[in-house]
Amino acid sequence: MERIESFAYRPSFLFTFLATLFTASVAILLILVATTGRAHAQARQTHYSDIEAGAWYEDAAAALLASGALDRSESRLRPGDLATRAEVMKMLVHLYGHTLISPSRPSFDDVPRTTWYYPYVETAARAGLIRGDKNCYEQFRPCTARPADGVNRAEMAILLGRAYALSYDATAPVFPDNRRNAWYFEPIQTAADHCILQGDDRTGNVRPAAFMNRAEMVAMFHRASQNLEYGIDCGDDIPAAAEIISVTTTTDRRIRVRFSADLDSSFANDAFRYALMRVGGNTIDVTDVASVDDRTVDLALGSAMSADVSYRLTVRDMETADGRVFADSITFVFPGMGVEISTITVREPDMVRVRFTADLDLGRADDAFRYLVRRDADGNVIDVDRAVIVDDRTVDLELARSLTGQMRYTLTAEKLRTDAGVEFTDSATLIMDEASPAMISVFALSPTRIQMTFNADLDEGRAEQSFRYRVSGNSRNLPIAFADRTSSRVVELTLNEALQAQREYLVIAADLLTEDGVQFSDDGTFLYAPSAVRFRVMLSGQWQVPAIIPSTSATGTGTFTLTASGLAYDITVRNLSGSLITAAHFHRGSLGTNGPVLEPINFNGGTRATGTWSGLTTDERDDLLNEDIYVNVHTQAHPDGEIRGQVEQE
Repeated sequence: MERIESFAYRPSFLFTFLATLFTASVAILLILVATTGRAHAQARQTHYSDIEAGAWYEDAAAALLASGALDRSESRLRPGDLATRAEVMKMLVHLYGHTLISPSRPSFDDVPRTTWYYPYVETAARAGLIRGDKNCYEQFRPCTARPADGVNRAEMAILLGRAYALSYDATAPVFPDNRRNAWYFEPIQTAADHCILQGDDRTGNVRPAAFMNRAEMVAMFHRASQNLEYGIDCGDDIPAAAEIISVTTTTDRRIRVRFSADLDSSFANDAFRYALMRVGGNTIDVTDVASVDDRTVDLALGSAMSADVSYRLTVRDMETADGRVFADSITFVFPGMGVEISTITVREPDMVRVRFTADLDLGRADDAFRYLVRRDADGNVIDVDRAVIVDDRTVDLELARSLTGQMRYTLTAEKLRTDAGVEFTDSATLIMDEASPAMISVFALSPTRIQMTFNADLDEGRAEQSFRYRVSGNSRNLPIAFADRTSSRVVELTLNEALQAQREYLVIAADLLTEDGVQFSDDGTFLYAPSAVRFRVMLSGQWQVPAIIPSTSATGTGTFTLTASGLAYDITVRNLSGSLITAAHFHRGSLGTNGPVLEPINFNGGTRATGTWSGLTTDERDDLLNEDIYVNVHTQAHPDGEIRGQVEQE
C-alpha cells in the first residue's frame, strides 16, 4: 500500500496559496516529539478526538485546519472513512474562500436543496472546479454530480490538478498500471510530477480506480498545496529535508535545538529566525543564540516557560551549510518539576481539596472514578461521589461518607492528565483530625459587597479587622471600607469602589483565627458577572502599525459580547485586496502598538466570522476591559495584516 507522507516546507517553492498555510501565527508544519533528559509527552496538534498524536496524516490535518480547508466545528476527522465527492468539494470551496451560493433551482438532479452539501456543490460548479458527469453542468439534463459516491485516485488527481493549475512536466516515471491510452493517464502523471501520488512501496502501482479514505484525501490536498516537484522534493535519491530533530529544555529560560543537517552559522546565530510560542497562548522572545556545534544551538529566552505546558518552536528561512533553505516547527512540553499531588486539605469530614503541581486536563479531572480514598488501617475504601473543579490545578472531592478522626488515609489520583497531555498517577496520605480552616466560597452580593463563607467558626474580633483582607482585580487592590462577621462562619466586605462587570477578582484572607484558636489564611476567586459587557471594532488599513501605504480600501466592523462563558464575536470585512484571508487573530496591544497573538479568528473562507473566544484568563478579561485587545486580519496581499481595529467598549 502506498504510504502517504508529509513534506517539509521549502520557501523556494512557495505556491500562491501556501501563505495561508504558513503564516507566522498559524504555521503548523512538521511536528515531532522533542526529547529532553526526562520523558516528554507528544502533544496533539488538532482538536480531532480520533487523531492520535503522531499519526502520519496529523501534520496535513493541522495545516489544513489552519488554512480553513477543514471545518473546525467538527470534533472528528473520521480518517478511516471513505472520502465522498461532496466532502472533496467542500474542502475545495473552503480552500479557495469562495462565497457560498444557493440557487433557487438545483443545477444537478442528484443534489437537492435540502442537503448540507448543496451550497458547496453549486459553488464548486460555478467556480469551474467540477463540471458534472459528462461535463453536463449548464449544458444538458439530466445532470448528475454523484455527491455521495467515493472518490478514486484518478478523479482526485483531476480535481487537484484543476484546482491548483498543476502542469504536466513528465518528470516522474510512468506508473506500471497507468495505461497511456486511458483518460486519466495525464492527470495521474501530473500528480506524480508534483509528489501527490507516488505508487505502492512494493509494486510501484498507483491503482487509479482505488477509492481513498479521508486521511489520504487530507494528505493529498496538503501535498498539492505545497507545489512540490519530483526530483527535488520526492523521488529516488532525494536527500531528506533538513529539520529540527530534538529540543532539550535545559532550564526554564534556555532550550537546546538540534537539527538534522549542518547549518550556515550566519543563519543559525540569527535570533530573528526563531519563534517560540506557548500553544494557544503568548509568544516568548528569543533574546540570544549560541552555537554548540554545526548542528546544535542554544536559545536564550526572554521569559520563563511554565511547567507541563506545550510550546511550539518555529524556525523560518534557515539555511544549511550546503545552501538548502528550509523551515520547520516542533512542539514540546516543558516538564518543570514533574506532576504530582501538591497538598490535600480536609475542608469538611466528607470533603477534601486536592491541589496538583501542574494545570490539569479538566475533562479528566472532574471524573470522580479516577480518585480513590483508602483507610490505611484496614484498607476500607471510601467512594468519591463527585469531583468539583476549583481552578486549573485544584479539585474538591465530595466523599460518600465522612472520614474517621485520628485515622490515616491514602488518596490516589489515577490516570489524570495535564493540559499539555502528560498522563500521570500519584498518591498522597492525609490524617483526619479536624477539617482545616478554609474559605469555602466567595461571591459578590452587589457591586460594593462581597460575602465569604468559611468552614469553621471565626474569632469575631479578628474576622472584622478589614486590613486582614485584600480584594484585587486588574492588577490593583480595591479599597475596603469595613469587614462585618454576619454569622459565626460568614464575613461580608464593603468596598469603597464598585466592582466592574465581567472582571475576575481575587480575595485573600490573611491570619484569621478560629474560635478554637487555630490561625489560618486562605483565598478565593470570583467572576463578577451581573450583566454582559458589549464592545465594537472598526477595522481599517490606517490602524495597521505601520499603516498600509498606499492605503487599502478594505474595511470591517464587529460586535462583541463579554459574558461569563467568554467573548462572543461577529465580524464582517469588506473590499479586501482581491485575495484570500490567510489568518485573523485577537492580539494583545494598545492603540498604535503591536502585540502577541492571543486567539485565532476563523472566517472559514468567507468574509464573516462568528464564534466565541472561550476559556478567557483573568489577564485576557482585564485586557478586554482595558481596551488593550485588537483584531488583525491578514491577506495574501498583506501577510502582516491588511486591516486592524481596537476592541472598544460601547
